[in-house]
Amino acid sequence: MLLRDDGEPVTDDFVRPRSGVPADPLPPGDWLLRREDWEAAGRPWPETGRLGLELEGQDSPEGLEDVLSELALIVVRFPVATDGRGFSLLPWLRRLGYSGPVRAAGDLRVDQLSALRRTGFNSFELAAGVDLAVARDCLRRFGRHGVPA
Repeated sequence: MLLRDDGEPVTDDFVRPRSGVPADPLPPGDWLLRREDWEAAGRPWPETGRLGLELEGQDSPEGLEDVLSELALIVVRFPVATDGRGFSLLPWLRRLGYSGPVRAAGDLRVDQLSALRRTGFNSFELAAGVDLAVARDCLRRFGRHGVPA
């Protein structure tokens, strides 16, 4: 399930390849590719549509400076809830000039959503098993600046 930072569900317009390295150029559409697959394929772009990249929390955004302004979305994947490196990746991307939306994905816990939003994440891809009602309540209850007075 995909939630916006206000707790409302949203449809994911991006397509992820089922397997393998995508073709170059990509067919028309909005594509979300893992960075390593995109680079292995020679950095293809869609004929028409948008491109988003998925980075692992431990990835360095170095080497992406030439394309950051053209990316429609960056997804930061948290491999396990206790791995906080993805929190540091977002400010690094901003310092390099990326100003678009950033989605948190992976092993996210409901109690991390408010902190992720305060860090600047715009949406959250929740793993199977996460209680949607609790996640939405957490995002609504706790404002963008922490615990209500």
